[in-house]
Amino acid sequence: MRALLSLRRPDPEGASEGTVALTHEELAQWINCRRPTVTAALSRFALAGLIDRSRRRIVIADRARLMQLLPV
Repeated sequence: MRALLSLRRPDPEGASEGTVALTHEELAQWINCRRPTVTAALSRFALAGLIDRSRRRIVIADRARLMQLLPV
């Protein structure tokens, strides 16, 4: 969650702010974990309506709820 909220990488297709343009593998390397772990976490976030995923892009759909889930 923290990585998605802090990452600011321009989307080559010019999508709106809150869009992260990278692969699961790239995100896993950035946060130093395995790709399957990232995929599982992103799937849970998508099912909860926190993000939308499509074609190498992750769109933060509900930033406020995602931030509420971060430990204080």
